[in-house]
Amino acid sequence: MTGLPAIGCVSVLLAVGCGTPAAPAADNEQRLAEIDSRFTSGDFERVQREAREYVQEYPRSFKGWSLLGWTYVKLDELDVANECFDKSLDLNPQWDNAHVGKGVIYRSQGDNASARKCYLEAIRILPENPEAFASLLG
Repeated sequence: MTGLPAIGCVSVLLAVGCGTPAAPAADNEQRLAEIDSRFTSGDFERVQREAREYVQEYPRSFKGWSLLGWTYVKLDELDVANECFDKSLDLNPQWDNAHVGKGVIYRSQGDNASARKCYLEAIRILPENPEAFASLLG
């Protein structure tokens, strides 16, 4: 016995943090914004590389997976884009942007009924979603 009262041993254990470590952050918003700004400028090859690295570092980032999906859409790699949007929706089924992305893929494949369902789901999640409305009407 160490001579410490039982309550003292518990206090020491709590103070040094013997619990499980905190999970890593799901996102680095600043870095994600930088990658997104390159996407907006049209540098898709660079964005593809950076977004792949980003989701390796932040695998729980539904935003990162969605951005990577949009990049693959721009590069006309629709199967990979669809996988990225699926991963985004696995992490956050309420991410309207990924539903719109899947709708774009369905529309490009001629499946307008499935595209419409995706756009309507995005609107259900975010009623003022301009991309979903524009895609629904287009």
